[in-house]
Amino acid sequence: MSIEASVNFGETIERVRAERIRVLTSLERCESAAEAAQRSVEKRREEVELCQAAANDANERLDGAYIRLDEARQQLARMEEKTDEDRRSVERIEAQLDGACADYIEKFDVNGDGRVTPMEIMRSVFSGLFTGEKLSEAEHIVKAMFRADENGDAVVDLAEFTKAVRRMCL
Repeated sequence: MSIEASVNFGETIERVRAERIRVLTSLERCESAAEAAQRSVEKRREEVELCQAAANDANERLDGAYIRLDEARQQLARMEEKTDEDRRSVERIEAQLDGACADYIEKFDVNGDGRVTPMEIMRSVFSGLFTGEKLSEAEHIVKAMFRADENGDAVVDLAEFTKAVRRMCL
């Protein structure tokens, strides 16, 4: 081999070594970048998993909230039904009470004008309408009638008497 060939061979070997170092360095940088990318992907994957877990938890809570809301709506519907039943019961009781008040006014209203005066009350008591135990009942009715006279005209009409009895009873 000649010196020239030997120098060219030596230069070639140096170029190959330099290229090899450059390639190895580049490969190391690529491997390092790939590892960093892999770590980043793993970190993002963990973040995605945490987000999915949080979303699942939120969905479960939301499902529970919808269930509780539905139960509350059903309970409200039952309460409204009960309220309607109670309202109808109160209306029946009020109607019975109004009828009883009209009966009492009729018992005392001697002249049939729909109003009761103290004189008519006295006539009813003394005419024997109330005797024995019923006499104490008459006493309560008389007191209620005098309390019922809202406008102070010493006359009690059905509206005044009914209003007073409702206050006492309801």
